[in-house]
Amino acid sequence: MRLPQLPPPNPLTTICTWIAAIFIAIRESAEKAQVLPGLVHAMSGAWSYLPLGVLVLAATVYIVNLFRPNRGLSTRAELRLRCHGTALAPTKLSETNIWRWYILTMVERVMAAGAGAHGVSFGPIGAGGTALAPIQHTLFVTFNKPVAVGTLEITSPDMALPLHEVKEFTNRFAIIVFDQGLPAGTLVITLKV
Repeated sequence: MRLPQLPPPNPLTTICTWIAAIFIAIRESAEKAQVLPGLVHAMSGAWSYLPLGVLVLAATVYIVNLFRPNRGLSTRAELRLRCHGTALAPTKLSETNIWRWYILTMVERVMAAGAGAHGVSFGPIGAGGTALAPIQHTLFVTFNKPVAVGTLEITSPDMALPLHEVKEFTNRFAIIVFDQGLPAGTLVITLKV
């Protein structure tokens, strides 16, 4: 089980915490040393609640930032690829907030007349009347800026998509697996938040 990561403390929270700690330290040291009686007297009464007020403010800011959704995360990411229906790697048509992508194709040697799954040709028939056919495509996508984790929508305007599944999706990367070969057409991966 993966535990959620806490956000880094807000600078205002850190400053308020240090100010409260300094007030408490000055007051305690002045009381113990019996020096600066005017300072001790000034920090008594209503002023003695100042460090507590600063600490409450710091805790409130931290808690609000802790539960604020999508803090500093991008809500846009899209990758458009042109698949060729052959052993040729897809061509990038456009990208938004994508740092790098890579497609890994696992193939198997099949006894066929030059055609792989879905009628996709993966080269000439080799020795013994066999051809290579894809059994799985794995698309690795790394985002340029961290994204708000939502839904990855995988669509195509001009081809029937093979069975596919998003295996892993974090704010930094996504791994998508496609069963069988990708036919010729446009593949669109879009982040929906």
